[in-house]
Amino acid sequence: MKKNAAKTTKKKNTAAPPAPVRRPPPMLHAGWTKYLLLCGQTNEAVRARLLDDDLPAPDDDELDAMRAALTPPKGFKPTSTKHKPSVEYVEQMKLGPWVYKTTEANQALALLRSPRPRELVEAAVVIGVPLVAVVKILAVHMNMNVTTAMLKLYVSTFFDVGTVSRSQLRVLVPQRVRQGVLRVVGGEEDAPTAHRAVAADARTVAMSLSASVLGWGAVLMAMGIAPAKQELPKLLDDLGNVAAVRTAHALLRGGRDDERRAAGFASVLQTVRRLREGAESPDDALRKQLLQFNIRHDEAPLTTVNELRARGEGVTCDVVPVDHAGTTNGTLDAFNDFDADDGEPDA
Repeated sequence: MKKNAAKTTKKKNTAAPPAPVRRPPPMLHAGWTKYLLLCGQTNEAVRARLLDDDLPAPDDDELDAMRAALTPPKGFKPTSTKHKPSVEYVEQMKLGPWVYKTTEANQALALLRSPRPRELVEAAVVIGVPLVAVVKILAVHMNMNVTTAMLKLYVSTFFDVGTVSRSQLRVLVPQRVRQGVLRVVGGEEDAPTAHRAVAADARTVAMSLSASVLGWGAVLMAMGIAPAKQELPKLLDDLGNVAAVRTAHALLRGGRDDERRAAGFASVLQTVRRLREGAESPDDALRKQLLQFNIRHDEAPLTTVNELRARGEGVTCDVVPVDHAGTTNGTLDAFNDFDADDGEPDA
């Protein structure tokens, strides 16, 4: 009996630990991939749908990990509005617009399949442009009328930058851009052209810039759109701030060739400040004009009505009727002839 017990204990100690659960891969279009998986499509079908829309497709292991992370209720019916557990799960996954085919969902899918508006919207999201401004830009430059609610749905489903880090975004955005560029590449001889196209894409340009008016102007230029006109003094002030930050960054990092970079940025800063001194804004011109005026005022205290009455000076108020033509008719009633001091009519 003791030997059997020892053998049993030894078997328990040598038992293999449970296999770790694989986490779903970070991706910008996880919402759309989850929707396709919940619809019961196979891995091959999901990959085909993603590739058709120029979206990077996960492999079988990654799709299996995403499928295992989904926990639909028993008897799940995605399109049913009467099965309460299914309705609650769809709302929990924020997939209601796609399951019930709303107008916003159809518009978001049309935006996904419109290359130029899609590039503009995704670049604006990367650089942090408010969606309200994106709606106006699409209407003016792309002749596309959308709503803010639709853009929010598009971002949460196809371009959810809030679920990944900035470092991961630097990898995922070029990967998405390359997915669309490779559709038109003929072979290895076009590889340099494809590399330049990916680097010049507005989304790739937005990844290397900060959220500012200058950064958004550079993104619009990458899209072939003329940026809005800005005042030169304010533009030079912003450029000076960028040069100052770059100089400090290079000095604080203290790596190889950072001293040379800091000297270069300091030279740029000096040039920008010299240009700023010669630039004049409308406020500066108005300030110079106002300096020519020499405004003086009487320092004597103001005389009040009570002081006038104390000195015996009458204070009168004439009320003259106005005719339809806007002029007085030349008559005064008895009330207008009263003195404010004694209440008697004036002579």
